[in-house]
Amino acid sequence: QIFEPGRGQHCIESAFEKKPHEVLADASFSKGSTLKELEERNIDAYIPVETSVATDDNPAIRDNLTKPVSQKDWPKLPRSPQSKKLGRNAFIYNSSKDCYYCPMGNEAVFLSSYFNNARKTKIRNYEFEDCPGCSLSKECLIGKSEYRKITRDQYQDLRERAIAIMNTVEGKEKYSRRTHPAGGDRVGDLP
Repeated sequence: QIFEPGRGQHCIESAFEKKPHEVLADASFSKGSTLKELEERNIDAYIPVETSVATDDNPAIRDNLTKPVSQKDWPKLPRSPQSKKLGRNAFIYNSSKDCYYCPMGNEAVFLSSYFNNARKTKIRNYEFEDCPGCSLSKECLIGKSEYRKITRDQYQDLRERAIAIMNTVEGKEKYSRRTHPAGGDRVGDLP
C-alpha cells in the first residue's frame, strides 16, 4: 500500500525512494488525523474535505460577523441535505474570540468540552443564547430544540485550511493532476 495513515510517508519513501513534499488524494483521506499527520511531516496536502454543505457564495461569510446576513440572501445560506435546516457552514468561527456567529450576527458561547473515546477526538460545544424569537429559528433549529448548538473538534482548523487550499487556483490546478493507475486500480492498491 502506497499511503496508509500513520505510515504514509514511510510507505511512499519505500515505494519511490524519496520523501514526499505534497500529496494529492481523494476525500477518503480527509480525516482530521491524516491531515494532522501530513502537516506534522511538512507535506502539503491537496485533499478535498467532504462537507455535506456547499461553501460557494456563502453569504454567512462576511466582513462584519456581528451584522446580520441580508434577508434577501437567506435562501443562499448553506443547508444540511438531511435536515434541510441551516448547515454548519452558515455559522462562522472566530478563532480570536473562540466563538461562532450565526447568520443573524449573534454569538455562540463556549459551553463545554468532552473527549469522544470512539473517535479519539476532543469536542468543544458552543450554544447560541439568542434563538428564541429569532426570525431564522424555523430554518435553523433542529427538532424541538430551543437553542442552536455547534460542535468543533481538534481537527476543524485543519479541515478549514484544507478547504481554503482546495478553493485556490493553485489547489485546483495541482489537484487536477491527480490520476489513477491504468486499469482503474486505486493508488493504495499498488504493489
